[in-house]
Amino acid sequence: MKHKISFCLIAIGILIASVPFTGALYYQYRQQLLYQSYLEDIHSHAFAGNAADRDGDADDASRHMSESDQIFEPFSLKTAAGGLSLDGNLPVIEGEPPTKSNKKEEEPTVLGRISIEKINADLMLVEGAGAKELKWGAGHIKGTGVPGEPGNCAIAAHRNYTFGSYFSRLNELEQDDRVTVSYLGETFHYRVSDIKTVLPEDNTVLQPPEEGEILTLVTCAPKGSNRLRLIVHCLPEEDPFFPATSGEALPQL
Repeated sequence: MKHKISFCLIAIGILIASVPFTGALYYQYRQQLLYQSYLEDIHSHAFAGNAADRDGDADDASRHMSESDQIFEPFSLKTAAGGLSLDGNLPVIEGEPPTKSNKKEEEPTVLGRISIEKINADLMLVEGAGAKELKWGAGHIKGTGVPGEPGNCAIAAHRNYTFGSYFSRLNELEQDDRVTVSYLGETFHYRVSDIKTVLPEDNTVLQPPEEGEILTLVTCAPKGSNRLRLIVHCLPEEDPFFPATSGEALPQL
């Protein structure tokens, strides 16, 4: 009898321990299906009629932010799908590994991928940076610019993730490291221009530049805490004002 109880307890422990792992595998499988569907849509030009509208909406929202005091809080439950919030904080990009749910879940809108070879990150890019979107990969913060257009395109992702690197190694980036973003069938290459940590209430890092384009990557810092925000700014490779590489590593947390 004791042996049966011990066996049952061990089996229960194994099942509990496997929940995060199976949940991650489940999302990886669904990510593959969702991204494959996105690629098929791109190849069949299904997005051709919608791309201009999407870009126009993002540009309008980016201009709206520059004219207001509102701030983005993509991981706050107070926001709608990672949109605008009034609580004055930058993203809290933390969370537990996703687990499978019996409830039918709405799939996000896939925009492309973001790849950072230096830290072995290759994530599906979806629209919105709320809790439900960030389960799928990196999220484009609504209201910011879009790749390839003037403005500040902000992308957020988890850092403390059990399975999958996401942005967990973002602090390892150095000046001139390459970041590649595929967006609605087009590919854009950027180089890291600076990396910094800021307080959660510092929303200046998401403001659009006076001219040109900038890509902003956002996650929490230091690792294991949401006390600060790790910000990585990147400029297009062809930007004439891109700073010369100094060869010196940037500060890390």
